[in-house]
Amino acid sequence: MAGNPWKAEASEAVYLSIDKDAFGREEVVTDWDQGTMTLEQLERAYCRILDSRRILGVDICGEADRDEFFSGQMSASDEQNDAAKQTNLRNASIRRSRLEGYKREREMEEATGFRRRPSGG
Repeated sequence: MAGNPWKAEASEAVYLSIDKDAFGREEVVTDWDQGTMTLEQLERAYCRILDSRRILGVDICGEADRDEFFSGQMSASDEQNDAAKQTNLRNASIRRSRLEGYKREREMEEATGFRRRPSGG
């Protein structure tokens, strides 16, 4: 695809694979060399993809081995991961609902030729 990869047809579907070792230790603990990505950066990228593509599925990989050395760190990391996952799922659901609402409004505007005035002002 030429040009800006974020400008895609909505019909183009993608599958996302998220590797935990791309994140910094503040976000998640793995037993691999870790990157510096934050959950906020992932969320922004995910939302940009969600705005322009249909997501078929997502996998998250990079679980650390559960040996005794990591057991204490992994319990805290698991709790942190679960909390982050719930937050991302909730935010994605809210954004998807807003996007669907915007799409319905645009369809109605195109069908009727009438543009709704912004509220409050």
